[in-house]
Amino acid sequence: MHDHARTLTSCLTLALALGACVVLDPADLGAGDLDETERGDEAETTESETESETESGTTETGEPEGGLGPWGFTHRVLDLEAQWLDFADLDGDGDLDVFAVQFGTGSVWLGDGAGAFELHHQLALATAVDSMVTGRFLGSEAADLIVFSSVGDGQILINDGSGALFDGLEFPIDGFHGFGSVALDANGDELTDLFIPQGHGQGGHLVHNNLVVFEVEANVPSPACYFSATAVADLDGDGRDDVVGTGSCNQIPGVLPAMVYRHVDGAFTVTQTLAGMASGVVEGGDIELVDLDGDADLDLVAAGKGGLFTAENLGAGTFAEPSFVAHDYAEYLFGATLARLELGPANMAWVLQNHHDGLDVPGLLVPEVGFGALSTEILEGLDGEVLGAHDIDGDQAPDLAMLVDGHLELWLTGG
Repeated sequence: MHDHARTLTSCLTLALALGACVVLDPADLGAGDLDETERGDEAETTESETESETESGTTETGEPEGGLGPWGFTHRVLDLEAQWLDFADLDGDGDLDVFAVQFGTGSVWLGDGAGAFELHHQLALATAVDSMVTGRFLGSEAADLIVFSSVGDGQILINDGSGALFDGLEFPIDGFHGFGSVALDANGDELTDLFIPQGHGQGGHLVHNNLVVFEVEANVPSPACYFSATAVADLDGDGRDDVVGTGSCNQIPGVLPAMVYRHVDGAFTVTQTLAGMASGVVEGGDIELVDLDGDADLDLVAAGKGGLFTAENLGAGTFAEPSFVAHDYAEYLFGATLARLELGPANMAWVLQNHHDGLDVPGLLVPEVGFGALSTEILEGLDGEVLGAHDIDGDQAPDLAMLVDGHLELWLTGG
């Protein structure tokens, strides 16, 4: 039998938005979504016999003309259909797996560490899904999920340890859940907490988790009218995760708005405001933390109109004022997605994709030494939606994942 005892031996307690407390029997989790043969040793057959063992068929296209082939990436097309998907290690084997959503059904596809995936588990979802966060919401090593719809719904999916997910838990915090909801450890208790940007003018919530009893611990202002993206790291070395965020105000102001949020004197608060004046505002521009100069401190990179912003980490959770580096990619960005790749040792590059007026062909941005300039290659033949960069084939280098005509496609560094 799967270790359902980890979902709290006698019960699972969830505080709902109205303050009520519901005690759930683990046997009831997922009721109506899984048949009896899918609930471990309560049935005569094993889960491996009843769950689908479909493997995503793959087509190796080698190093095609265009795309990332000229940089040594191998193109792989998978028979894994989805309207939306994301990656996480759901069975604890160290390899990334896929959680995919298609027409109200969530599917777990277990990865083999080489770029292939096998269907392991499916369940009906109570909400649409635009994003998800992964974490140790019950304190075990298994990765649980919270899936969000940008219209305000959320659903907690408890992992039985094998990658099978059980639903039935409504996320109790009301409000907008899009544009940069992230998992973090805000207090060092090893339980996963959340940072959830809210709607226009409503800032963002730091949400504390006490064994899936979620409470809003703090509300902080947004960098602009609303958040567009966030990134998380312990920037000041105090053992608690901090947040950097960027945002937009539709078309004003004409700057990069960014804020740093840290824990100071027992409060989670804004500790620095950054503004880059060289670029127009970006609708939904991405932001990330990465060591650009090899000093082991995480610097800031953000998408701007016609270029990238960078800000050097000065230590102790503070950044220098942003610099702007122009590129030749699209002039106006909407929903700009950044995916960081490695084209060789210590040779970072970014795939940048916008989502405005059908200009969806990504560009590859390669910084020169010192990040003083960016070369730009338009990646013709790289069609579809850029999902992000992840080490999918286990070679310690990020691969590019894309959703193309409802199918997952990969560009793998490891061949």
